Order: sequence, then C-alpha cells, then structure tokens
Amino acid sequence: MTVENLLIKFSESMKIEGLSSTTMEAYLSDVRKYFVDKQITESQIKICFSEDSIIKYFENLIFKQDSKNNMVYKKTYLNKKFSSFSKFLFYLTDQKIISSNFLEKYDRKILFGPLDNDNKKIKYLDQKTLFKFTDSLIKHFDNNKFNFYEIKKSIMILVLIFTGLRVSELVNIKVNSVDLSNLVIRDIQRKGGTLGDVVPIDKEFLKNYLSEYLYMLNSNNIESLWLFPIRNGKRTSSQLFYNYIIELSQKNLGFKVHPHMIRHSFATALLSNGASTAEVRDMLGHKTILSTERYEHINKIKRKYNLIKGFYSEKNNVI
Repeated sequence: MTVENLLIKFSESMKIEGLSSTTMEAYLSDVRKYFVDKQITESQIKICFSEDSIIKYFENLIFKQDSKNNMVYKKTYLNKKFSSFSKFLFYLTDQKIISSNFLEKYDRKILFGPLDNDNKKIKYLDQKTLFKFTDSLIKHFDNNKFNFYEIKKSIMILVLIFTGLRVSELVNIKVNSVDLSNLVIRDIQRKGGTLGDVVPIDKEFLKNYLSEYLYMLNSNNIESLWLFPIRNGKRTSSQLFYNYIIELSQKNLGFKVHPHMIRHSFATALLSNGASTAEVRDMLGHKTILSTERYEHINKIKRKYNLIKGFYSEKNNVI
C-alpha cells in the first residue's frame, strides 16, 4: 500500500467513526506533514513511527525558533498535534503495521509540561557572560589563596557553574563524596530527598581548582563532614551562599545573579551545544522533561564544540 493510499484509508476510518470534518482534517494534515517532512516511504513507516522517532520529532518542534529566537510552536498546539499522531498509531495498530500505540499511555507532561505556562520566561546568562563570570571567579580564587573562606566563595560558584546543581544540592555535598580519581561527586541529594545521584567533575578545568580547595580545607584543619563548611564546622546555608553569589556577580558583572540563573544557563549551554533534552534532564536531576522544556531561549543552531572548553577557550566569543 502506498503512503497516499494509507492516508486515504486512515481518513475513511475516521469518517466511519463519526469524527467531525474539522477534526479529521486536523489529524490528517498533521500526519501528512510528518510524512512529507521526513520523506517517509512505505518501507520506512514502521521505523518512522517508532517511539524514538516520534519523541525526537516532538522534541525538535518544542525547541524550534524563528529568526528572532522566539519559540515557533506553543505547547497547546503541539499537544493537539500529539493527539493526531496517537490517532494514526491506533490506525496503524489496527492494520497490524505496528504492534501497539505507545502514545496511548504516554505521559504528555514528560514532553510538554503544564499547558498553562506557555509565556513563562527564564532568565539566564549566555556563554560569553558565563565565561566572563567564570574568569573573574578564578581571579578571586587565585588572589585569596591565604583566605580559605574567600576561596570557598569562588569554588562554590564554580562547582555550580560546571555541574548545574541546585543550591540545596550544592550545600549538602560532603567531603567524602568528592572522588577526584573517578572525576565524580557522589551521593547528591536531589530535590524530593532522593539520595545517591552522581555528577561528573570536569577534568580539564574544575578538577584542578577543586583539588586545590580540598588541600586548603585539610591544611586549615577544619573538622567538618561538609565540603563547604563555615567556621563552626557546620555546612554553609543556602542563604549564605546566595549572599556569596550576589556579592561576586555584582562586583564582577555589574548586576546580581541569582543561583538558579546559573542552573538555567548550564541547561541552555548543554542544549545549545547539542545535548538532547533527555541528557539534560538526567544531568539536572529532573524526573522528566517537564522542567527542561521550559528553557525557551535555546539557540536554534546546535554548536558542536565541547561545552566545558567553551568556558575557558579564547574562542568563546559568541552565543
């Protein structure tokens, strides 16, 4: 059966079901566009309507931007398109072209999130500004080698920049969770109380500063379980860290940076450099793409150079 005949039969099956002409036209138009965009032939139908292919297609639509970097499609529109695909998959299942309709029980919030926040914007730092901030933190670190509590300010923000952790996750890191040999920080306590997650340590940049910080921590004979202690050995509070990042951002950038802006910047940089939403979701500790899809400022062109190198490369002139 040719693709055109298949679509005709699909249309006839909807008419038998008694769907309205408007609904039928919408479903058929969405499915036909997918066939055209992907140049799908009869032999490719099963592959192109697999779960992996369909989800990737919708992920690309979610982040598609126009020339002014505005999102092209609203989530409500994509949600309706999703229904069109689900209807077609039911038809393919009925025709025994595929084994089942995986979209039937698929949680749409994984892709689209709540449908009432299409206009919600998130502030972030572009890579050029993030590089400038990172460079200033390094200078602050190097210029305060004899003041442990000053270098602690720098290293905490650097860890935040290079891991995308939440502040609550950052301040709860313990000394024995840092594994420089394997380049990971273990036992990250994620939002909701989940313990045991692992985040990587960048070996070309963060590792050296974190190693030097640990040496200073030991040299100062500070007895504490926490990686970032205050003078009495207790961990640095979230509020105190807020003060650190506001102080150093105001001083070096001329405006206040909120910690969550760093997290959004990290996610944006990853996505802009070619990471998938699923990879970013895992890196940020999101349970679903529900949160990740909110980053509506993603650059249309996916840059291929290494994300971390971009922070300290002299070529880091663009975003």
